[in-house]
Amino acid sequence: ALQEGTEIHRNNNFQTFPQALLVLFRSATGEAWQEIMLSCIPSEEAICDPLSDDAGKPGGCGSYVAYPFFISFFIMCAFLVLNLFVAVIMDNFDYLTRDWSILGPHHLSEFVHLWSEYDPDAKGFIKHVDVVTLLR
Repeated sequence: ALQEGTEIHRNNNFQTFPQALLVLFRSATGEAWQEIMLSCIPSEEAICDPLSDDAGKPGGCGSYVAYPFFISFFIMCAFLVLNLFVAVIMDNFDYLTRDWSILGPHHLSEFVHLWSEYDPDAKGFIKHVDVVTLLR
C-alpha cells in the first residue's frame, strides 16, 4: 500500500504501468534507487494493500526479489548509459578527425594552372583581390 513515510508513496509506486515506468526511470537515473529497493522488501512496518496477495502475511508486504531486481536493473542501466555516452564521444571524435580535404595530385596541377593565370611572370605573388577568385 502507499505509505507517505517510505519511498513507495502516491507519486512513486508500482500500482499502474505508467507509474511503474516512472519509478524505474527514476531508479535508472540513480536517484534514491537504494531507498526504493529497501521499501520493496518485506518488513513489519510495511502496510499491504488489502487487495494484494501479500495482505495478512506475518512477514509484511514485499518480496526479497527486490534485491536482485533493482541491483541488476541499475547495473544494466548504468552500463547502457555509459556505453551510449562513450558511443556519442567516439562518433563525434570520428566526425572531427575525418579528413574532409583529401587532396590528390590532380588538385595540385589544377592549382598550379590557375595560379599561373593570376601570376603569369611566375613571381610567386598575386594581388590580394585575386585571392578570392582564385579560391573559387
